[in-house]
Amino acid sequence: MEKPPVTPHGSSLLPFDELVVMAQSDPDSLEHYRQQQINNLIDNAPEYLKQRLRGLQFQIDAQRQLHHNPLGACIKISQMMHDSFAELNSLLNDLNSSGIHQPSKRPPGSNTITNTITTATVVDFPNPRGNPTT
Repeated sequence: MEKPPVTPHGSSLLPFDELVVMAQSDPDSLEHYRQQQINNLIDNAPEYLKQRLRGLQFQIDAQRQLHHNPLGACIKISQMMHDSFAELNSLLNDLNSSGIHQPSKRPPGSNTITNTITTATVVDFPNPRGNPTT
């Protein structure tokens, strides 16, 4: 017998056929399992992402409650995802067209934002009152 897949945080995923049976015979258990998997994922995410993930999950859960059928909720959640991608695409296009963006020299998979400025020129502005600044 094949072992069930394991998530990045180490918990086992139930086989698809078992999830189908659970959806048909015990939807409350399936919902509990779904919530457990979501909470495990968020709890094991990097600290700086947890609040954003909880907020996103709140929005998803709200859409699921607002729609009276799963297909309507799925369509709305899919629309939210596409809207988010479109916004990101627009921001990236604006950044690229501004001429400011330089291709990243960081290795692939390195998502850490670092301060790359090592030197700066300090410009002295005259004091409008004529008093020395020091």
